[in-house]
Amino acid sequence: AVFTGIGNSNRGRFIFTGEGEFGEPVNNTTCPTGTLEYPLVQNTNVFFFQATGEQLNFTYTPGAVGCFDPVAFEFTWRLPGVFNGGTGRFAHATGVFEDDGVATYPAKDSNVYTYNAFVGTITGTLKGVKGSKDSQD
Repeated sequence: AVFTGIGNSNRGRFIFTGEGEFGEPVNNTTCPTGTLEYPLVQNTNVFFFQATGEQLNFTYTPGAVGCFDPVAFEFTWRLPGVFNGGTGRFAHATGVFEDDGVATYPAKDSNVYTYNAFVGTITGTLKGVKGSKDSQD
């Protein structure tokens, strides 16, 4: 999948883009009853901060799971990950985060490509940012 969106943070407004891959569904040991559990294979992303043009890179932890509800046609997740550098003040950024979110799938085309809208919240500790104290963001 390819992701693109707009977000806000306590470090400013950003545009993000990324790509990710989930594996085939596995036996459900984590997700709610009635949903399908999909393990994360890989996912990398970048925030482009509007005010400065600086970039912050981050990746999600492989093996974390997302849950798909085939009745509601929603995908929910609580995925851990790490910040791993960027440009400008984020060149040496590190830290861990967790992303909680939900995607709804209002449309699909004849090839079964889905189009979705999603909302998520990333919380964590961003360290090594030039010109600021290490802080929780």
